[in-house]
Amino acid sequence: MNVTYREYQAARPEWLTSGVRDFGNLDLYGWFDLHVPARTSGHRGMNVHRCHLAEDYTRVFGLATDPRRLAVAEGVRDALGVLMDYWRTRRWAIPADQYPWYARAAEERLGDWTPWTTNPHASSWSLDERAEVVLLCYPLKPFGVPMPASMEQSLDRWLSADLSRHLVVDAAYAVSFDDPWLSRVRTNEQIVVTHSLSKPFAAPLRAGFVHTHHDDLRELFTSRERWPLVEQAYVVLNQIPHVKDELADRLRSAYEGAAAESPWPLPPLDPVNPSYLFHLPDADWHELYDAGFLTIPASVYGIHSGVVVSTLGAERRMSG
Repeated sequence: MNVTYREYQAARPEWLTSGVRDFGNLDLYGWFDLHVPARTSGHRGMNVHRCHLAEDYTRVFGLATDPRRLAVAEGVRDALGVLMDYWRTRRWAIPADQYPWYARAAEERLGDWTPWTTNPHASSWSLDERAEVVLLCYPLKPFGVPMPASMEQSLDRWLSADLSRHLVVDAAYAVSFDDPWLSRVRTNEQIVVTHSLSKPFAAPLRAGFVHTHHDDLRELFTSRERWPLVEQAYVVLNQIPHVKDELADRLRSAYEGAAAESPWPLPPLDPVNPSYLFHLPDADWHELYDAGFLTIPASVYGIHSGVVVSTLGAERRMSG
């Protein structure tokens, strides 16, 4: 059964008013009550600039990256908008089974674009050979998983066939850069990686970073007027090491609780980037929802079968 997001809203309005409005918009620290004290205080009067934010970002995430290779954006959507404007004359390939915002932004900003599937269960990931820029959400949503080796090989072949091609990686939900593929691609000059401080760390504060080898692209961000929230972002960033390990432990605990309670078996948990979203291709979303799980038909994400279930819903239900 295919269900659109509007139909889902109409069918389950109580879920959308229960404190979680969207699977793709969860501040995990807030969900687990891992509050960063500096969110609302302690940032006034600091003489902080974007360069300081970039320097501490590399330290906090353990990146062997020259901070001068980073640009600071006001969130990943802001970064992707700038990238679309920067390469607006290029033909883009946009994920068809991800966030609807991608397609809306492409319609508004790009003259030529084509959809492509990033579903890890697809039989193939053939890219339009005419595409010059490919957008990829990673870890793969709504599953929160690494890409299959065959998909990685497909992207590698596409990139190496023409050095003028570019891959734009939306890594908004990457908790760390321990993922081998994500760590490797940051050094590729054909690849631009956008990363979020907001998700999953500091929503609703909008802050993000762009990893790029293009000096003129970075200049588009650095030439902007001073960002009024840079001090707050700086303080939040430096709080992350104190609670990041606890966040991972909470996600593992949520998974274990959900796996024990779910009427349907869950896929394995990624030990490097533990997720809270899982695709169950044969499950019934009404059954899971009625059992107390936050769940949504996979068709809302453009996937033809099954449901996407959140382990966080199970933890909150059991703790309540």
